[in-house]
This record gives sequence, C-alpha cells and structure tokens, in this order.
Amino acid sequence: MKCFESIKLILLLICLCAGVFQAVNAAGLKSLVPTNIDSSVTKAEIAAFDEYYPGFSIPENNDDKKMSWGLAQYIHSLLFMYEMTNDVQYLDYAIDCADRIIKAKKTNEIDYVTQEVIPGWGYLNTEFAIGSKPVLYNNVVGNATIIRALSRISFLIKKHGLDETYQSKAQTYIHSSIETINYFLGSKEWFSPQKNIFHFPQTKRHDRVLNGVRGLVLAHNRQLLMASGMLYVLQYYQESANAFPYEKEYGEVIDSVANYFWAKAKLKKKRNTVSYTWHYREKGKNGKKPKTEDISHGGYDVKALVHIYKERKIGSQEKMQGLASTLIDRALVDPKNHRFSYFIDGTKPKSKKNSKKTQRGSIRWLALSEWDRRIFDSAGKLLLNNLKLSGPLPYAEFLYFKSQFYGIEE
Repeated sequence: MKCFESIKLILLLICLCAGVFQAVNAAGLKSLVPTNIDSSVTKAEIAAFDEYYPGFSIPENNDDKKMSWGLAQYIHSLLFMYEMTNDVQYLDYAIDCADRIIKAKKTNEIDYVTQEVIPGWGYLNTEFAIGSKPVLYNNVVGNATIIRALSRISFLIKKHGLDETYQSKAQTYIHSSIETINYFLGSKEWFSPQKNIFHFPQTKRHDRVLNGVRGLVLAHNRQLLMASGMLYVLQYYQESANAFPYEKEYGEVIDSVANYFWAKAKLKKKRNTVSYTWHYREKGKNGKKPKTEDISHGGYDVKALVHIYKERKIGSQEKMQGLASTLIDRALVDPKNHRFSYFIDGTKPKSKKNSKKTQRGSIRWLALSEWDRRIFDSAGKLLLNNLKLSGPLPYAEFLYFKSQFYGIEE
C-alpha cells in the first residue's frame, strides 16, 4: 500500500513539474519584452531570449504545418540571435532543429494531388482532406518556408567559414533544399516554365482538397518565400569555390517572381507620400474579385522582397521606401495605440479579424527599417506594450535590428 502511495506521489510531482515548466515557458514567451527601443541591446534582453529558447519543443513531423509555420520561424529567431552575437549556441540549436526537419522529410510517400513521391515536407492537415480524412498534401509555400530556413543556416555557416563539422551539416541542408526546389521547378502541376512563376494545379484532385484556385498564380508570399529560399542557395554557392549547375535557372526564376510582384503592385501617391497596394493574388477564388493583401501576409512579401532587392537589385531604394510608407502612412490607423488596419490599404474586413494577429504581422515588416526607422520604432512600441507573442521571432528580429542601429552592451 505504501509503495502504491509512493508511486502516486511521484506521478503527482512529475505532473506538477511539467505544469510548472509549461507555465515558465509560456511566461518566458510573454516576457520577451525589450528594455528600451533607443539604445544598445542589453545583456538582460539577450538573457530573456536565452531563458526561453531551450524549452521549445521540436516537432517530430510537419503534420498540421508544425514545421512549415512553427519550427521554420523558430530557426530564423535563432539565426538572428547568432548573427547579432556570433554565439554558436544559437546556431547549434538551429542545427538541432534542422536535423529534425531533415529526418522528417518524406521521400517514399505518395502525394495525393500529383500521385507522385514528392521529396519534401508534405503534411496531413484537416484543411486538406477528403471528407473528414486528411490526405498527404504538398504545396509550394509549405516547402518554401522550410527551404528558406535550411538554406539560410547553410549560407551563414559557409559565409562565416566554420569548421568541417558545420560545413557537412550545411551541405546536407543545401542538397536537401535543392532536391525539393528542383522537384517543384520540374512539376507541370506547380510551375510554369514559360512564365517562370508558380501556380496552383489544374487537376480534379487538387480541386477536391482546395477548391476554387484551379490554375491561378500563387499568392505573392507563396512565390516570394520560395524565391528567397532559392536565393540563399545561390548565396551559399557564391561563398563556395564550387560552381552551382542551376545558377542561371534559379536566378531567372527569382527575378521573374520578384518582377511579377512589382508589375502587379500599384503605386499610390498622396501629398508627399508614395506607397503601394497589391492583391493577395491577381484573381480571387471561384472567379471572385481579388482581395487586397493583408498586413500579416504582406510581411512575408516584404521579407523576401528586401532579400531579393539587396542581392539581385530587383526593385529600388524608392520602392523600398514606398513599401515602408504602405505600412506606416496607409495601414497604421491608430498611431497612439500602435494599431494597424487588417489590409495594407488601411481598410478593415467586413468580418471581425484578430487585431493582435495583425499587430504581430506588422513586425514582419522590420526588414524595411533601413529605409524608414518608424517601422523599427513601431515594432519596438508594440513589444514594449507586451504584445502577446505566438513565437520568439518578432523579439529576436527586433533585437537584431536594434543591434544594427545602436550596438550591443559591453
């Protein structure tokens, strides 16, 4: 009897400890608040991230998009911290995450839409199901977010000339990324070689899992994130002595995707302000009018556009400034409380949308801080107001840009 009671007590303690750990983890995320927004990065700010990140639970697979939209973003937070501090502890943990991604890659299972084996990170998700049964679904963006994280790790390892153990990891990630990229570039369902852009499949199988988008060009962020991942691959090989056999092909696709965006974006002038509006994609589902891009998805557009402009010069300084004005001069509807409209043109949807999600999405525009410091200030004020975060990336990215402007405390 005493033995049974002892076992019950041990189990209770385990449960309590687990509960405390989860609470600390949640509290740690909520406490990712900068000390200030107008001076050097402090040791306390770095320590706050250090207390949080080891408790992150690395998923085993990409079902429910856990790797595409969770783990990949987490890797980027670690890479911003690594670039800011040159502390390899962050890179090492990013590598642990990347190794899990490589292990989870599907190389034998049949994709439902194409009825082919797609070497990538397809997922089972109730959003893509036949009846109530999820089917294995691969798409461009679900793979692109992962490729972008893997190829960025590889590029930084190569750029910083780390030792052979790291270089071996980088080579693994790059080869895996290329394998998946080349599949999509060779897929008539997902890519148009005549236009060098990605589109949705024109098949009945795809209609069954995602109706109303037959043959439409992918939303800008779907394409641009893949182009950004491809660009990190090119940068990796530019740092290497080895030639890349697909350099011309990748470069042409990257340029085409970026030029497609700029051809569709509309310039707006108001007094002395120049900004842009653009649609999520050029046509709406089921023949409906296209919807204006929203702040959250627009942030992904911006991340890739800045990356491509800096490396490929697609765009201009003026266009980067115009994108910054889109967020601050058009979409920031309540500067006092740092609230943004849901859509980039300053309008709100008919149905009520989550304002916290929109505010978090505005921090994705941080890459434009180089052209408009108001974006950096806005992100900092949101974080200072203890904006409820869903992950550490906004905080880490803000600290990175803060270090660029003000340095790091000695």
